[in-house]
Amino acid sequence: MFLKIVRVQRRSEFFTFLNLVDRIYGQNSPFALANRQKTSLLLHPGTNPALSHVHLALYIAYENNKPAGRIACAVDEFCRKKKTGFIGAFEAVPKENITRA
Repeated sequence: MFLKIVRVQRRSEFFTFLNLVDRIYGQNSPFALANRQKTSLLLHPGTNPALSHVHLALYIAYENNKPAGRIACAVDEFCRKKKTGFIGAFEAVPKENITRA
């Protein structure tokens, strides 16, 4: 089993990040559709003004070259406690090795 974690750098990777919910919840799942739409709005600088002061990094876990998990990591410049990070959009296929990675 080959496992790698990749930081989202390109537009195509961003869409892989968004569409990973189809693999996790099922392509026709209403939850996957709602999740993808809300996540897209939250992660787009044009629709989320907080991103003007939040440093965001998105990561995708690949298992055998197939997307299997995702996570968003953020540091907010306005956070009172310096050097504090936040995570979100953490979802993965139900495999412990993916979530641990």
